[in-house]
Amino acid sequence: MHPGHGNCWLKQPEIASIVEKAWLYFDGQRYRLLVWCVMPNHVHVLIETFDKFPLGGLLHLWKSFIAKTINNRLQREGTV
Repeated sequence: MHPGHGNCWLKQPEIASIVEKAWLYFDGQRYRLLVWCVMPNHVHVLIETFDKFPLGGLLHLWKSFIAKTINNRLQREGTV
C-alpha cells in the first residue's frame, strides 16, 4: 500500500495502542500472539489459533471491538 494512502489514524500512538491492547487482551487464552506491526493505515498480525477459537470468530471480535473503540475515540462513525 502506498505510504499515507487512506486514513492514517494508526500513526497516532493512542489509536495504535487500541489495536495492540485488543490483540494482547486474549493472548495466551484464545490464541498465541506471535508478531504484529501497526502501520499508519493498516496492520499485520501473526497468531497461532487454539482449537476452541476459530480464526473467523477472532477476526470478527477484533474488527468489531477495534472499530467501535477507535470511532468512539475519534468521535466519528463508519468504517475504520
